Amino acid sequence: MRRLLYPLLFSALFAFVSCSKWHPDPTPPAKDELPAITQEGKMTIGCLLNDTVLIPKGYTGRSNPSIHYDPTNLGGELSITMYHIDQTDSVRQYLIIGGSNINKTGTYDVSSPAGDVGIQYSKVFKKTNSGCEYHFSEPGCTQLGKLTIIRLDLTQKIIAGTFSFALTRSGCDTVRFSQGRFDLKF
Repeated sequence: MRRLLYPLLFSALFAFVSCSKWHPDPTPPAKDELPAITQEGKMTIGCLLNDTVLIPKGYTGRSNPSIHYDPTNLGGELSITMYHIDQTDSVRQYLIIGGSNINKTGTYDVSSPAGDVGIQYSKVFKKTNSGCEYHFSEPGCTQLGKLTIIRLDLTQKIIAGTFSFALTRSGCDTVRFSQGRFDLKF
């Protein structure tokens, strides 16, 4: 009986392995996509950066995205932060949108030097620790664009909106942010 059992088990195992060949998932991994424009406090943010999707990615120990909104400070103080860390090419990108006097829905000017809204963006290549940083208050750095608040709900603590702007800095490429959107709960 043992002589018959081993060949049968071996045959069954061989048939199972040969019939159930492993096939990689034919569906390619999802590409980064912009979140929908919503107003529900979904904690989403994204934009096109020079026509490439930029969304929160990676983890540094800090919330991503993060938001601070204080309606009692500076006429309505806003700070939105997100970062995108790509391990494949060792690039770290950080975006901060901040401002004062943001206290109602509407469009706010993002321009140098007098606007109430300021942008900070940096792109650092980890291997060389080189890159460019754009900060609205630095000499030689300019910003031009708009931030539109489409929902500011102090009861539900939701702020949602859209943005688009361009940043220039001497010695660095111009960066363009378009189709920006956020839906955050503060």
